[in-house]
Amino acid sequence: MTEINVPACPTHGARPRALHSESFQGIVEVIEELIGTVSGVGTISYSRCAYGYPWNFEGVVRALEDLNTSISGIQGGGGGIDPSGILAGSGVYVSPSGSAVEIGVNLVGFAGVSVTYSGDFAVISGAEPTASAVVSGVVGGNGIVITTSGDSAVISTDLRGEGYVDFGYDSGTGVISGATNISVSDVLGGDGITITPSGDKAVVSTNLRGEGNVAFNYDAGVGVVSGLSNAVLSGVLGGDGITITPSGDRAVISTNLRGEGLVNFGYAGGVGVASGITNTVLSGANTTVNYSGIYTIINGSAGGGGGGGGSGVAVIVSGDPGTGYTEGTLWFDTNQGRLFVYASGNGIAEPAWYQTNAEALAYKSELPPSGLGLNAPPRDGSLWFNSLLGSLFVYDATTSGWYETGPSRSFAYGPVAPPPSTQGAGWYDSANSRLRVWDGSQWVQV
Repeated sequence: MTEINVPACPTHGARPRALHSESFQGIVEVIEELIGTVSGVGTISYSRCAYGYPWNFEGVVRALEDLNTSISGIQGGGGGIDPSGILAGSGVYVSPSGSAVEIGVNLVGFAGVSVTYSGDFAVISGAEPTASAVVSGVVGGNGIVITTSGDSAVISTDLRGEGYVDFGYDSGTGVISGATNISVSDVLGGDGITITPSGDKAVVSTNLRGEGNVAFNYDAGVGVVSGLSNAVLSGVLGGDGITITPSGDRAVISTNLRGEGLVNFGYAGGVGVASGITNTVLSGANTTVNYSGIYTIINGSAGGGGGGGGSGVAVIVSGDPGTGYTEGTLWFDTNQGRLFVYASGNGIAEPAWYQTNAEALAYKSELPPSGLGLNAPPRDGSLWFNSLLGSLFVYDATTSGWYETGPSRSFAYGPVAPPPSTQGAGWYDSANSRLRVWDGSQWVQV
């Protein structure tokens, strides 16, 4: 059955799905939003770590602790005007209404006297036409004034503002304003902070100055600290081959290198370039050195006694073998530091470059070695470190499979499925937030 909210949830809508990620990050972000919501309601114990909260158990616990501290300081009444200083007298009730205090009368007519309301007035009727008879049963309490108006008794408030509090009327409603200034007395400036009342607000300003090589000023209300880079130069020292030069408010770090012997050194586009190293390959007895583009070709021949001779063997010294090679050509790959021989014919089905020295290192990648291109095919006993799982595998030539050398102790994690190992292996699909298990032929969602 499809999950559906009926009626739709004000927060999540018709489909009950979380708005945040279903992880430690989502939990921490929701708690941070709760702390912000509590600060808007009104609290005297607002607490929030300026450093933030890590997305783990420690971060969740610390965020909840700050939320609890902030909630503990919420004042009764939701932050509205506190009517505790306004006391109702006989027949009068006081209740908060938004940012105002509503004062109403609670009158009941007896012995031929009825009480009704007309607009903002309480109308007492049925009494003697003399005003004194009407007023005799109505007594004003603290802040309440009773006056006669024809055959009615007009009940009015008698309030005034003191200190930072103003009191007035707006369409018959008593309005208390300026109370926010009272809160300035509870706001104290610390080191470098100045608190100044301004109307109904408290202005918090920084009180900073620059010293030494540091200047401090304001740019569009933002404090700017400048000149620090000049002060830093005193602590930056150039080592061998490094020169430090001040340039305005920056430190320019340059190399101090030169070429010697067969090596030349210069700059191209700000990059240091060492050239001429290939010239260190010199021809000798029975050996010739030729250059072809970026390649160094070494040809050698050996002669035996009695006029015997041997054919030359070409060795290509380069990061790429290039073209035009023949069977038996040797190539030293300067990128890998390995020697390859080009083999063809004599039962070799696929002519290719084959590594001459034994492989003693473990492959390291997210996917197993393919054996394609210049990569030597895996042999029985080859090692491969799966950087995605953090596990070491060994190659079995009989089954043509990679097998983990130790038991799995954790699930793979990432957006791409890892290569299958053994039945029951686990993988958390971070792209779709799903947990999957290898059943021997495919990854099945748990």
